[in-house]
Amino acid sequence: MAETMTLRFGITGEFITKVAREWFFLEGKDYSIIEDLLLSCMGGTDIPEGQLKLMAQDILLGKAEFRGNSADDTFKYVVLDSPAETNLFSEYTKLRKEVKRLKDELRTSNDNYGSLLDGLRSWWEGNLDEAVDMIEGKEAKELVVDLMALYDQVSVEYRPGYGRTVKFPNAEEEAVLRETTGEPLLDSYFTQQVVEEKHKDNYGWLEPDGTFHPVPWCNHQEFAQDTIWERGWWDDFRKWDEENYSFLCGDYLTRAKGWVLLHNPGRGVAYVTKDDSKRLTKAQREFLFDYFYSRGMKDKATVYLEE
Repeated sequence: MAETMTLRFGITGEFITKVAREWFFLEGKDYSIIEDLLLSCMGGTDIPEGQLKLMAQDILLGKAEFRGNSADDTFKYVVLDSPAETNLFSEYTKLRKEVKRLKDELRTSNDNYGSLLDGLRSWWEGNLDEAVDMIEGKEAKELVVDLMALYDQVSVEYRPGYGRTVKFPNAEEEAVLRETTGEPLLDSYFTQQVVEEKHKDNYGWLEPDGTFHPVPWCNHQEFAQDTIWERGWWDDFRKWDEENYSFLCGDYLTRAKGWVLLHNPGRGVAYVTKDDSKRLTKAQREFLFDYFYSRGMKDKATVYLEE
């Protein structure tokens, strides 16, 4: 005869109180979730629901707490004579300030990045002094100046105690639209800036049937993972992963599914990444021809006219 075992457990009031406060103040869970938790511990009484909700709020405010253990029927709601030991509102205020600081930093970084792109574009167009003036942030400004100096387009004088002085050539004589910088990566970047004035969806994934999925720059692996999961390919991906020693979802799309990736880590003109052992489908070749031809890259486009 099988032995019967009984499992008993109890929940302490202190534990519920701690969890409720941490969920709300530290983890930022929605208040309705915390309220449901607290109300579930105060059921079976004649107290009106509205009063119970106020009592739940008092637990978060440090005016009350749960104590005791449900296993021995000592679990109870206790109104405190003094504030809780941990000042959760103070901690919450600190967190809010930190979140605001991080948001401000991110906003400043985005603004500086945007101004850097504008400055690089002006440099490309030959407006040297304007390129430097419009860039926000000392480090970004110095980077562009260093690049200009590298190409002998500006001269930089260093004066002890005064930093450095940038001297520009005569703008009317030197403001010539450059067709090349002499650096392939930089050329590709500048060309892409011109492309993006008319075409916004330049990076992404191309299916064998010719369906193109635009993806923000550098989000291609995240998109690949979401696609594998949404299309029910996850188990197949895990098996393929074990056989091919590849941990990248993007590799699975290109090598196992025949997808094509249009991307460029340097934010330049997109290049095609595919499995060399697989031929492009007719739909993929037609899309790639139209893609590059519409962007003024006829040499790249004609490659996809051939089988």
